[in-house]
Amino acid sequence: MLHQLYYSKHGKEYINTGSTHRELHTSASIISVARQIFGEKIKPGSIQLDVTIGGQLFEIRDDSEGTLYDYAHSASFAAFKSSSFNRSQGVLSNGSGSDVGNVFYEQGLITLTDTGSYTSDVSSWTLKYKSTQTHYEYEYRVKVKPNEFNTSTNISLTPGRSGSQTITEGVVSMSNYFPPSDKPSGHGTGSYATFYNAATESLGFVTESTFRPYVTDIGLYSENGELLAHGKLGKPIKLSDDFDTTFVVRFDT
Repeated sequence: MLHQLYYSKHGKEYINTGSTHRELHTSASIISVARQIFGEKIKPGSIQLDVTIGGQLFEIRDDSEGTLYDYAHSASFAAFKSSSFNRSQGVLSNGSGSDVGNVFYEQGLITLTDTGSYTSDVSSWTLKYKSTQTHYEYEYRVKVKPNEFNTSTNISLTPGRSGSQTITEGVVSMSNYFPPSDKPSGHGTGSYATFYNAATESLGFVTESTFRPYVTDIGLYSENGELLAHGKLGKPIKLSDDFDTTFVVRFDT
């Protein structure tokens, strides 16, 4: 199966290019990484495999293009690769000891295929690598025209801090959401109100012509009025009464 999927093409041996070399002999050692761990693919150039074979420790790395090499013989591998993987140009047994296998990044598959010291059973190994996952950034421009959104939902603008919500009597843990209102007496002691009615008026200064609310939060809604995204500004921004105010909202998924 390994040969059919990765080392042959249309029944013929895989044709090596100047940047990638694949060669499968009679056997191979395989290390498979689960997809839920490596994401979309293993990041090219990030592999460091410390493997013990026949009682000897090897440090294996990848060349970012799918070929694995023994880091102790990196000079040999560089010569081997620069010659388009010509065996006559390799150092140390015609390239053996440098080019030791392949990594298939999108499948999370590592194969050791060399015929030399790497063909014995793997007794232990430690793999370090980086995974890749694409994130998409969305950008929306929210424009506020003069005299739009010139009201505020801040509870401090309503008499008795009654706010803009109606809470019926009997709601559990009301004190988690609202202040004691007009009920406390003497040195901050007392009890919470048993219900809250939405405010029908605002404090006097809100109606003055100089009053301008500050924007602290921005919500993006669906056509059905469902809140899809909520963002908080780094600092409150005062809306202009003369010019459009544009907010740029970015978020990743």
